[in-house]
Amino acid sequence: MNFLASKLKNLPETSGVYLMKDVSGNVIYVGKAINLKRRVSSYFQSTKSHNQKTKILVSKIEDFEILLTSNENEALILECNLIKKYSPEYNILLKDDKTYPYIEITNDKYPRLGISRKRKLKTHLFGPYTSAHYLKYFLSTVRKFFHIRTCKDKNPERVRPCLYGFIGLCSAPCAEKISYEEYMADVKKAINFLNGNISEVVDKLYKEIKEESDKLNFEKCSVLLQSLRAIEDLKNKQKVIFDKNVNRDYIGFSKSEKDILFKILIVRDGALIDRGEYIFSLKFEESDSENLKAFLLFYYENIYFMPSEIYVPCQPEDVESLENYFSKSFGKKISILSNLRGKNKEFVELACQNAEISLKEKKLEKNRRSKISILEEIKEVLGLAKLPNRIETYDISNLEGTYAVGSMVVFTEGVPDKKEYRKFKIKCKDTPDDFAMMREMIFRRFCDSEKLKNVLPDLVVIDGGKGQISAVEDIIKSIGVPFIGLAKKNEEIYFPDKSEPLILDKDSNALNLIRYGRDEAHRFAITFHRHLRSSGFISKK
Repeated sequence: MNFLASKLKNLPETSGVYLMKDVSGNVIYVGKAINLKRRVSSYFQSTKSHNQKTKILVSKIEDFEILLTSNENEALILECNLIKKYSPEYNILLKDDKTYPYIEITNDKYPRLGISRKRKLKTHLFGPYTSAHYLKYFLSTVRKFFHIRTCKDKNPERVRPCLYGFIGLCSAPCAEKISYEEYMADVKKAINFLNGNISEVVDKLYKEIKEESDKLNFEKCSVLLQSLRAIEDLKNKQKVIFDKNVNRDYIGFSKSEKDILFKILIVRDGALIDRGEYIFSLKFEESDSENLKAFLLFYYENIYFMPSEIYVPCQPEDVESLENYFSKSFGKKISILSNLRGKNKEFVELACQNAEISLKEKKLEKNRRSKISILEEIKEVLGLAKLPNRIETYDISNLEGTYAVGSMVVFTEGVPDKKEYRKFKIKCKDTPDDFAMMREMIFRRFCDSEKLKNVLPDLVVIDGGKGQISAVEDIIKSIGVPFIGLAKKNEEIYFPDKSEPLILDKDSNALNLIRYGRDEAHRFAITFHRHLRSSGFISKK
């Protein structure tokens, strides 16, 4: 610490970037500062104001390095580049596990239209598209309106156009059905269209139609008019929200303990054209402003068109530096706005509401998939013919033969389905004969109840070993449902047609779910048994 203290004394009071290192010399955190001396020193002062992540970070710092910059904007750029280079453990690293597609227009002599999942420097990329619907929609629209080729021939030299040329989806430059200059003009229109400048494309089409009309080139006019009508029809179908030439992004987010989901409402030329969605895992608890800053850097470094106005629910950290950074990157003034009112406030709130709904849906889907995975494991280890979506587990409870009860619990898709639970008062006099009581309950469930006998499970689990499943074997086999017994002592799984039990690893997900059902059946039976005992004691008094 004396070594660090001496280094702290010599820190300059200028802007720059600092790199925190662990005992092995690995970069574990990268940060920027307007005043390096003040910012870096703050880490080694009182830890009372530090959050949990910062406390852990400080405990691992063995050295640090600084890099000076001329101003805060340069520091932000350098910070971003160093985070990409080192992927430090304690920086917010928003990494999406998906590779989203872009619409691509290549830089070939006759540019080609296609889909790419990689960012390339020598092509025009539009996106990324998080919705497959919107991707297909815009791709087909560009082909229909602007007739850009999609074939992968590097040097197309055809005598006759291919099928796409005949059906009007390609202007067939390969067969010289269009001049190079005309083809490139269509490519420029397509680029403008994909950038959201629909009105600009419409204005140019009007101008070209007039020019061709003046030349009495009516065949060309007819083609241009078809494109114009199609694009105007597209504009009419889109939900127009603002005036013409308004390009904005509205960003909302919602987070849980482990994940954060961002939703983007994209407005181009006054119309809502797309809804983007990104979900990330959170390693540490961070402020909303820090998470928003990280997302803005992630998202806008992966697109090729940025609107002049970005509306957000809270002010991101280093907002002025972000605005300057994006303005320089995109060659125009970019504003990130958080103090909202009116329609802008409504749209950010809508984005946040959509993000909250999507996050809940994804959590439910994740849980469902996890349960389905466990059911697939049960199917495999037990050798079942189909997935055990409905598992019924049975148990008996009594006190020396008195107040004997049985319980049936149901798990649907791996989750307790309490509305399907059933309780049984045991009627037979052969108590405390567990085998006889279990047989009575199984008979009543599958043979005696008109309401239940038509609803068959995919798997029956009996609490007990070989004796219990032997007692009910003929009944359950008669209805053709697979069943097993789970003995408590060593968690052994017994089959009706095998002498030796199956012993699964204690950490097996399949065993844990089966055991969970057994324990739930036991709890349900004991609760009912105690209720009857309590009622019996009261009535005797």
